[in-house]
Amino acid sequence: YCQQVDERMFTQLKHLYLMFKRLKESTNEIKARLGCLERHQEEQENDLSVQVID
Repeated sequence: YCQQVDERMFTQLKHLYLMFKRLKESTNEIKARLGCLERHQEEQENDLSVQVID
C-alpha cells in the first residue's frame, strides 16, 4: 500500500514539475512580449486610439 501511495505521489510531483516548467516558459514568453510592447508602446497607443475612433 505504501508503495502505491509513493508512486501516486511521485506521478503527481512529476505532473506538478512539468506544469511549473511550462508556467516558467510561459512567464518568460509573456515577459518578452511585454518588453516588445513597451518598446512599441506609442505605436500601440496610436493604433488603439484609431480603433476607438472607428
